[in-house]
Amino acid sequence: MQADDYLKIDQYLQNELSEAEKMAFQARLANEPDLVDELNVRQQMNTYLRTQANLPDLEKKMAGLSAQYFGDASKPRVRQMARRRLFYALAAAAAIALLLLIWNPFSSSAAQLYADYGKHPSLSFVVKGSVEEQVATAERAFRNGEYETVYQALQKVISTGEDNLQLQLAFGISALETGRIDEAQAVFTELATGNADQREYGRWYQILTHVKSDNFPQAIELLQKNQFNEPLLKKQAAALRSELE
Repeated sequence: MQADDYLKIDQYLQNELSEAEKMAFQARLANEPDLVDELNVRQQMNTYLRTQANLPDLEKKMAGLSAQYFGDASKPRVRQMARRRLFYALAAAAAIALLLLIWNPFSSSAAQLYADYGKHPSLSFVVKGSVEEQVATAERAFRNGEYETVYQALQKVISTGEDNLQLQLAFGISALETGRIDEAQAVFTELATGNADQREYGRWYQILTHVKSDNFPQAIELLQKNQFNEPLLKKQAAALRSELE
């Protein structure tokens, strides 16, 4: 292995290499077993870390299976025949295997991915005039994560013709967070094709809307299609694409 291979492995897993660098790295994998071994270790570590949050759910499900097939361990039990114990043990093992097949803790759910990547930017609304009080209410609610309040306040503001880009972004986010998926997508599509100041955020939130809707193929298509220049969005997009593909 070369001196900077650990960095290259991380960049490869995060999809941060250029196309030429990626092809060169993959060519080396065909001839360098040590590099392949280290790549596998890093992939396993990443998978392990991503699944830690899901372990309590798995333990709960397995505890339920144990209770279902073996009963309450605190109660006295009459010793059963060996064949009967073996039957129940095999039944439990089969049930656990089926559970792991259906509920795979190593795959990221839409809800988990959205929770990981749906980190909203700090927004500041500067608007004067008759809607100033409603905008102030929306800004306070946005900081506190009270998205229904944000939605109701900004719906009235935007209906007056106010075209402040940060207000529109906040309105789209509040629609997304409150389950108004079609409305949110319409707002983000408009931002994604409009003013350059919010264009990248519009495109990023288009992707997040598909993630929250469990529409991974469409999210992947947009990740492949769009390039991000803003450093944080660029990093987030690369990481999300690595998880989905």
